[in-house]
Amino acid sequence: MPDLRAHFTLKATAIGTVVNNRGYDWGNSDIGYKHRFTVRANYELPFGKSATGVTKAVIGGWQVNWNFNWQSGRPLDQPGALEAIPGTSAALPNPTPDRWFNTCYVDTSGNLKACQPGDSPVWGQRPQFTLRTTPHRFDDIHVPWRPTLDATLSKRFALPHGMRFDFRAEAFNLTNIAIFAAPNTNANEANFGKIPDPNESIYFPRNIQLGFKLFF
Repeated sequence: MPDLRAHFTLKATAIGTVVNNRGYDWGNSDIGYKHRFTVRANYELPFGKSATGVTKAVIGGWQVNWNFNWQSGRPLDQPGALEAIPGTSAALPNPTPDRWFNTCYVDTSGNLKACQPGDSPVWGQRPQFTLRTTPHRFDDIHVPWRPTLDATLSKRFALPHGMRFDFRAEAFNLTNIAIFAAPNTNANEANFGKIPDPNESIYFPRNIQLGFKLFF
């Protein structure tokens, strides 16, 4: 009989910008993964149930386990040298690695910087020796993340004289998903608002390992 379990987590974490004055500001922390959905399942394959002898010993009793995980990315850090313009948002309807958020801002001389045609500024450059009032992290922009899947195929073989042999094949990141690094939030750099190029994954590639165990 298959065994299926699902778990969903809704979480909010926060941290103050001024550590010794919580009333000054309150914002998202760097571990604020607000949503996490996990499904774990165990299923015995239906092969060989009516077989006998060696055939049943070879093709019967195989089990599959999998662990599916979907979660939102952590809140993205806001640019350190900029202050958000009230009533605006840097979130884009369709972010891409080349532009994850609206980078348009006004410098201290009133000039538009890092803007594309049709952009409206969402930040102003903070003058020197001015206390920051913008939270450390966005409320509506998150670091990219994608669903992941791990799976295991296993079987227990009975041997003479009470011995047994266990076999396991384990695949981590079975679908070989690539999860990109956070976009650059330094307004003084040319790749401001972009995911570093080349778009290398921060998540490990597909990893398959085999395990054998003899009990005697």
